[in-house]
Amino acid sequence: MSRLVSEVKNVGPDPVLEVLLPFPDHRAKYLAYLAAATNEGKGKSKGPATSLPIEVVQPNEMPPALTWYSVSLQRGLGKGESLTLAVLAVFTHALRPFPEKISQAENQLRSRECALSFSLHCQDWTIRLGLVSEVVLPEGSKDVSVSAPFPVKQWHETKFSHLDIDGRPVVVLEKTNVVQEHSQYFQVYYKFNNVSLLRELLMLNFEFFMFIACIVYVHADLTISKSSASYVAKLQWDEVKTAIQQIQNSINRCLTVHDRLDAMLRDLSRTGDVQACKVARKATDSLLKDLSKELKPLLAFLHSSPQAAQTLLKVEDLVAKEHELQEKLMLKHSTVVEGYEKKSGGREMENRVALIRQKLTALWQEVDDLLEVIDEI
Repeated sequence: MSRLVSEVKNVGPDPVLEVLLPFPDHRAKYLAYLAAATNEGKGKSKGPATSLPIEVVQPNEMPPALTWYSVSLQRGLGKGESLTLAVLAVFTHALRPFPEKISQAENQLRSRECALSFSLHCQDWTIRLGLVSEVVLPEGSKDVSVSAPFPVKQWHETKFSHLDIDGRPVVVLEKTNVVQEHSQYFQVYYKFNNVSLLRELLMLNFEFFMFIACIVYVHADLTISKSSASYVAKLQWDEVKTAIQQIQNSINRCLTVHDRLDAMLRDLSRTGDVQACKVARKATDSLLKDLSKELKPLLAFLHSSPQAAQTLLKVEDLVAKEHELQEKLMLKHSTVVEGYEKKSGGREMENRVALIRQKLTALWQEVDDLLEVIDEI
């Protein structure tokens, strides 16, 4: 902190409207607060000190490496006139400890001092001075502006609380390099329409009526009798949906088995291992027989349930198409394996398989379409 009281005299012919204060750049970057004041009169007739506005300027033909501040006088200082100017400059981070940091391996002496009414964090000789203030305005406020006695960084946010619809405007002010001299008032201006108060009152009444409605609903006897026709129908429909879901799962497992068998045929063209392909075919036959057994009781249940009438035809069509797909895939497998055993030519084998492949593609598409239709039902 630096205080300077000096007499300023105009020795020139023209009135003076400002006083320039220079600071070296290496000191100006640590300048946190700067104020200037003057007193009118002398002796007992001296009036109260008057704060003067200050701003950063860049005068021409001045030495480099200096930062200049202009102090605006209340009235022009005429030729030969003088005044007493008091300047207060507060610096932060101007003093650096040595060493600046102490490693964990060294003996440590840490000093913590919090003398201001805001967060001051001191650790390992690293000091951060800053202050953030939030001003929450009523919902519906607009044309918000801030008047502060010193430069601050500001932005706007929105916060929501109970009964808010659009949220409350929040003015956030941030000041770095805060010192005690920054403890001053600032003003926030905004426009507010009193009609907005009625909106929250209506919301409060609405929530009250909703609360009463919920109490009535909770205590009302809205249960469905387990012996009623609608309750029985709901149970039957749930059973039908469960059965259809199990059928879909079985069909999807069959399609997975088909994919594995088709992949084995592609490997055969690369490896020529006919024996491995036959072993895979045998395992596939066993899996498909087990899945077919799972489908029989599920289909029988759908036939016996009147609730399944809407979807039964589609489900039966799905099972039939999957079975046809299974037969065509086995025919393709037998044809390819037989061709490799007889060492048939590539063109001959392709001609024998081409028609089967086309039919398989069409069946795959039909099965996928039926699965999608049943899902929608």
